[in-house]
Amino acid sequence: ATLPGGLSGLHVVIDPGHGAATYLSKELFERLGATVDTINAAPDGRNINLHCGSQHLDSLRARVLETSADLGVAFDGDADRVILSDENGEMVDGDQILAICALDMLREGTLFQKTLVTTPMSNMGLEVAIKEAGGVPLIQRNG
Repeated sequence: ATLPGGLSGLHVVIDPGHGAATYLSKELFERLGATVDTINAAPDGRNINLHCGSQHLDSLRARVLETSADLGVAFDGDADRVILSDENGEMVDGDQILAICALDMLREGTLFQKTLVTTPMSNMGLEVAIKEAGGVPLIQRNG
C-alpha cells in the first residue's frame, strides 16, 4: 500500500552487508516488481559489515554504475539504517532521505501534524529545510 505503483521496471542493487537484510530485502524488492542484483549477501556470522554495507559504499557504487542500475540500497548489519545510491553512484544518506520524504509529505498534506521527529544526530540542515517548508522539526532525545 505504501508503494501503490510498485517498483516494476526498476533495476535495484542491494548490499545487505552480510547482515539481517540479506534474505528479506531481495524478496521484498522482487515482490515490488524490481529486478534485483544483490552483493555482499553471504553471512557467515563474522563478516557482517566487513568492507560492505552502509559504512562501506564503494562496492555498491561500483555495481550500480557497472550494471546501469536505477537505485542502490545499502543496509547496516541489523537493517535499521539505509544509504541509497542514485543511478550515477551518488549517495543519499538518512537525513537526505528524511528530507525528501518529509518535504513531499508536507506538500501533499500527509505529514502528521506537519511534524518530523529526528534525533540529535540529524543534520541541522534537515531542521532548517523542514521549518522553511512550514513543518515542525522535533528533536527526540533519549529518555
